Amino acid sequence: MQVRRRSVVTVSESSKVWKELAKCSGGVWKDVFHLRGKGSLLAVQTYGPGMQVQYETAGVCDQDFDVVVPAKKILPLIESDHPLKIVVKGDKVFLRSGRSSYKVNTNPVIPPSIITGEPSDLCSLLKKHLVTALQIGSKCASTKDDYPPYRGGVLLSVTDILRVCSTDSKRLATVTTPIFTVSKGDVLIPVKAARNVASLLAVIPDIEHVTLAVTDTTLVIYAFGLRITVMKIDAAYPNVKPLFDKPREQSETMSKADAVGALKRLNAFADSRIVLQPSHMVALAADGLAIERLECDSVKEVSFEYSYPLLIAGVDSVASKDFTWHTEKSTGALTIESGDDPLSHKYILMPIETSPERMAAIKSQWEEVVSGGHS
Repeated sequence: MQVRRRSVVTVSESSKVWKELAKCSGGVWKDVFHLRGKGSLLAVQTYGPGMQVQYETAGVCDQDFDVVVPAKKILPLIESDHPLKIVVKGDKVFLRSGRSSYKVNTNPVIPPSIITGEPSDLCSLLKKHLVTALQIGSKCASTKDDYPPYRGGVLLSVTDILRVCSTDSKRLATVTTPIFTVSKGDVLIPVKAARNVASLLAVIPDIEHVTLAVTDTTLVIYAFGLRITVMKIDAAYPNVKPLFDKPREQSETMSKADAVGALKRLNAFADSRIVLQPSHMVALAADGLAIERLECDSVKEVSFEYSYPLLIAGVDSVASKDFTWHTEKSTGALTIESGDDPLSHKYILMPIETSPERMAAIKSQWEEVVSGGHS
């Protein structure tokens, strides 16, 4: 009589990690875990369009196994307070945790791996710095398919620092962080992949440093027990370097809490746009005008108008308590800068074209509001 072998592995891992792993899946392999048990490790792999993640967690299995199971069958058990026991017997997987016992039929098809060459290291950096850089640096990327490819991407540029940036042509966000540089280069990856990487890294414990490496077609992010492979976007990126190297004009320091409060109070009047100068914010509506005086000493003429949603998004993205902002006189480009060492963050917003008639109406009503209705 032939004895059918079975494999048993017990794992105890944060449910947050498994949930983020599931979010990295997509396409035909959405909500699928590829589980491979070998020796003292359980490897969990997920696959999405142009992205593959392999995460290894501790476990003890008596026989090697290689199975594909639905993520939604495992996640409820991972969330319990008990360790999860995975028993693989032929084409069936038995899941046990506390008083719960499940039987799951496996998918006979093993997902194909992203084929890459031998990666070359670019740099190493603190995991927490990469997480912050990807979270903030990806804020201006578009998720729409009808945009040119670079607008749906996040650029990682490695020199003596790592610069992460994104743009939708109306605004640009960038974050710089110190690194240990091995080589130099630029990599453009999809915004969804960048955000998934940040969310996953944020919840994985016991990883302090990560390394970025590249092949001809992929970016590889790896650390002990973790390997994330992302397909590059094959598209040229606009030359945004002059925006970063341009000498800074006189800027004003603002409290984030004060700026957010002022913007929220202006919401009822904003009509999707805000006139901004260092000492005031002004919002014009069909039935009135509102002015918020800011805590700074500059006095300038009203000059440029900006998208209200994009302006408040830029101020909201500030990670520190205070930030500086300045407006370039020739173009009206508004630059919001913030960050505590060693991270530095810039958000650049282009103005909305405003007719002379509209600006004249704003100035006229401004004077009326300031006088309080007294002639």
